[in-house]
Amino acid sequence: MTPIMQTRRLRGVWEVHALLDAAADGLRREEARLTRAQEVHGLDSRDETSLHPVLATGLRRAGFGVLLEQPYPGQTASPSGRRKRAIRAERERCDLVVLPLGVRALIDPVEVLVERDAAEQTLFAQTPKPAPAGVCAEEAYWIEVKATGQFEPVDGVPVPNRAYASVASRCVADLRKLTADPCIGSAGVLLVLFTTERAAAEHDAQMIAHRCLDKGVGVRAPVLCSFEIPDRIGNGWCTLAMFERPV
Repeated sequence: MTPIMQTRRLRGVWEVHALLDAAADGLRREEARLTRAQEVHGLDSRDETSLHPVLATGLRRAGFGVLLEQPYPGQTASPSGRRKRAIRAERERCDLVVLPLGVRALIDPVEVLVERDAAEQTLFAQTPKPAPAGVCAEEAYWIEVKATGQFEPVDGVPVPNRAYASVASRCVADLRKLTADPCIGSAGVLLVLFTTERAAAEHDAQMIAHRCLDKGVGVRAPVLCSFEIPDRIGNGWCTLAMFERPV
């Protein structure tokens, strides 16, 4: 496990290896718990959304603040055009938002604008407002999570996952979405891959990065972290791959 002193941000740049180590630690601990409990199903049998709190637990254990299902900060206009600002329920949400060490609050620029709009219609429009607590969206690390495996259980029977290759297109779409938001600074797509061998995940991660570039979506070389898991349905390795948007 990466020492907590190494998980800080340096000069506005996040140490993605530290984030990945922390997230992997959360998965590793949960898989170990399932093994001790002699559970029939492991992490590779879970749906994508159920992995979010496990990843968040690992990041929090390393000292980060983590928020789940946060609205994208740059969506200031209403999709319907009926309101001046989009309400929270109308905005797309990001799976995980990681905050710097010691920080627990995120400033939502849209909510700040909504409050300002409301104040302008009252007698208190000129009254100075206290600065909101927390960090702005650009200081956080925004993560979309994707997960897939070479094998999956269908009606309790392990079978090859026919949709395995489709995760590449989903990664491209999420990375494009993160890149398009003008209020987001550091961000990436975190792919959790369950494969028969470690080499298969490393190969596929590189192929996904090339797919992003072929589609005109900028991406850095993927950062990887792998560990073995009990082979319950055909998958023997869990690999986390972070595809970062260029800053």
